[in-house]
Amino acid sequence: MHVLSLASCAVVCSWSAAAPAFHLSVSPRMDRAVSPRMDGVGATSGAGSARASGSTPIALSYGAAAGVLMAVSLGGSVAFERAVLGATGFALLCDFGPSASRDVAASNRATALAVDDLIEASPAAVLVDNFVHNLGAEDEAQREARAQAQAKLRACQNWACFVRSRVAADAAGAALMLRNGGACLGASCMLAAHAACWACGYAASRVDRDGNPAPISPPLARTLAAVVGTLTGAAAMGAFAGSELLRAIGGWGYAAALVAIELARLVADRVRSRTHVGL
Repeated sequence: MHVLSLASCAVVCSWSAAAPAFHLSVSPRMDRAVSPRMDGVGATSGAGSARASGSTPIALSYGAAAGVLMAVSLGGSVAFERAVLGATGFALLCDFGPSASRDVAASNRATALAVDDLIEASPAAVLVDNFVHNLGAEDEAQREARAQAQAKLRACQNWACFVRSRVAADAAGAALMLRNGGACLGASCMLAAHAACWACGYAASRVDRDGNPAPISPPLARTLAAVVGTLTGAAAMGAFAGSELLRAIGGWGYAAALVAIELARLVADRVRSRTHVGL
């Protein structure tokens, strides 16, 4: 159990460690009038650093959690709970982990670029006696550019919040699944949090790695939300149904559906990659 607890804690630690370092962009704002930012160089190096610092720990933590869940599934006493543990571990390894790693790295880069844009759109300033002094008044174009930069930063921060909430939900769900008899409970809590993200505007809030809006199309978003809701209901049935038969039906249904979805996604990705290579 000590190994299991450490594995679940690793996911939580990686989430907190991967948060964007907003404070790193404060000092350039003060001395921008003296040493202007080199466009492209600073943004590229900062984005690469954010990506390297965020993606690898997340991927390793998800891999560790998946391995633990699969290992526990080999020794359980209830068949459908073993299936739930194994299916969820498979999803963490093949889907949830890679997508979380990609989204965290992208949100880090997008936020860093948005902060740079806001600095660039702000009036030149110097720090004198702990007071910020603007060296010139803003014109209409500067005010509009600054408003756009602030809106972009808010959108990036909103997306980063969604991404990190999802990672935290995966960590909490995995930890609950490691409790004796808590496989379906943890799975239902994990996917219920995913469903809540979809309901709160996850699809519409998505931005790309450059901070530009990249919403998921409404038909696809509705389909994915319906799939997540169905899986959540099956896992909840496995956790809270009144009879052993209904719990088994819910658990087996969840495990079979999740594995089928992940296999279909892997096959589709493989076909898509081969098609792109052929083109």
